[in-house]
Amino acid sequence: MDFKPRGGKMKRFIKILATIGILTFLSLSAQELVVNGDFEQALNIGWTIDASGSYTIDRYTWPHPDPDYEAYVYKMATVYASIYQIVDLPSLFCDVSFSAKFRKKEASSTCWPVSAVIFTYLDENNNALGSTRVYYPSPYCNWQAGPTMHLIKVEDTLWNSYSFNIQNEIAQNLPGVDPNAVRKVKVSLYAYNSGS
Repeated sequence: MDFKPRGGKMKRFIKILATIGILTFLSLSAQELVVNGDFEQALNIGWTIDASGSYTIDRYTWPHPDPDYEAYVYKMATVYASIYQIVDLPSLFCDVSFSAKFRKKEASSTCWPVSAVIFTYLDENNNALGSTRVYYPSPYCNWQAGPTMHLIKVEDTLWNSYSFNIQNEIAQNLPGVDPNAVRKVKVSLYAYNSGS
């Protein structure tokens, strides 16, 4: 995952059993803000694992046709598995670009999985102000869009590219988020299952 100047090259990928994705952040300064964003080093470099129960979080070269490493997050049974990184933003005028391939298991009204790449906007004390979630839900997923949550629903399990500018995203889709308070973004690769 990289923050680079506009027009910079996209790197790497993430899978959450949900999800496989490549994340690249682009900023005006050409400064790479995400540590180990290309996943070429062990995941404990730059990334924090947050999971419980049965899960697999690792990196592999097989999920994407390129020969490089991709992160893999797989959650079995209830609750969630995630890797995340909190990134200080030099300004809100940062572009986010990534490619992702999302997957999920079958679901019911009592057991619904979802895979997502989540961008949580934080204040200087790491308090969550709102989020943008690119997600592949089961039909029973109960996430609701609102003034502090923008949902971008993925409709297939193919590799797709996504991009947005953080400043524009907040202004256009998150009216409940004060852009002047945003100082950081928490980037999460997230797999969730509501039941067993």
